[in-house]
Amino acid sequence: MKPVVVRNIQRADASAVATMQNLGVSTVHEALGRSGLMKPYIRPIWSGAQIAGPAVTILAQPGDNWMIHVAVEQCQKGDVVVLGCTADNTDGMFGELLATSLNARGVKGLIIDAGCRDVRALHEMSFPVWSRAISASAAAASLTFRCWVSASTDSPRWSRAFVPSAATISIAAPHAPQGSLTSA
Repeated sequence: MKPVVVRNIQRADASAVATMQNLGVSTVHEALGRSGLMKPYIRPIWSGAQIAGPAVTILAQPGDNWMIHVAVEQCQKGDVVVLGCTADNTDGMFGELLATSLNARGVKGLIIDAGCRDVRALHEMSFPVWSRAISASAAAASLTFRCWVSASTDSPRWSRAFVPSAATISIAAPHAPQGSLTSA
């Protein structure tokens, strides 16, 4: 599959979006001739989420979230990102970092036929996501990164870490230098 990026997206009419925003999914689905409904396994990651907007669509390879990064640059205020995969996938292809990028561009939310991670952070930032699964598994088979590690607060140091995607990691660094990766 050759990656293609459509840069001049023809968006839905704003008045149509405003009308649909006040209607339920079932009503819109039936009014559109019973079309456009996602699979029933696509569920909101937190209760009460509701969005409507022009779709920026992505077709991605399983476990590869590169096209989400590309789509961020194409998004405008009010858009909804919709991602499908070329094969079944439950990897956590979307999380807090990408949500922060989309949120900065005014994107209303994401619908993803794959996994989502960082659910608590997404809920706290009020960024609605509908996904196939919730999975801490990274979008890649493995991840190499630099992190701040400390056996005690007196002896912090930089370390290179290789973490298999199935591992759960938590990095605590109360006195980490500016720009480091920290998580409590």
